[in-house]
Amino acid sequence: MSDASVARGDFNAPRRILPTDRVLDFTCGRPELDTWLQRHSLRAEKQGTSTVFVVTMPDDSIAGFSSLSAHGIERESTGGGWLARNTPMMIPAVLLGRLSVAQNAQGRGLGSSLLAHAIAQVAHSSAHIGIRALVVDPIDEAAAAFYARYSFRPFPGDHRRMYIPIRPSILEP
Repeated sequence: MSDASVARGDFNAPRRILPTDRVLDFTCGRPELDTWLQRHSLRAEKQGTSTVFVVTMPDDSIAGFSSLSAHGIERESTGGGWLARNTPMMIPAVLLGRLSVAQNAQGRGLGSSLLAHAIAQVAHSSAHIGIRALVVDPIDEAAAAFYARYSFRPFPGDHRRMYIPIRPSILEP
């Protein structure tokens, strides 16, 4: 994470969630996201259904988190085009299932930094396994606008869903 706020020491670098993390203290203003972190994130990590990354503040409170999961897109659902071209019936992808910033950390660029970290994780993985896209299901219109600023585009056939193409060359300078 290259965000200036990390360099200033406002936040620690992203890392995998730990059982000792203070998940119960996290509040972002969206109860469904708070509840997922508090009740489901550690189980998802333990069961291997999601990789959860947290960014903490110097006092070890969670400032934000993201989750990534393996995902498959049915080729017929894409409507054709680049996403479906020369792919198997289930197109390999990664789902950015959750991305959230605590209320007391909002407005400092952490959401953008968490997204950049998620994209970097997926791009790195794509050098080792096939990944065609990073997919997100924005929670509302504001979230959709956030992802659109980072080149996510509406999913063909389902405009509530968005994606960004992932190519191994994304890591090249």
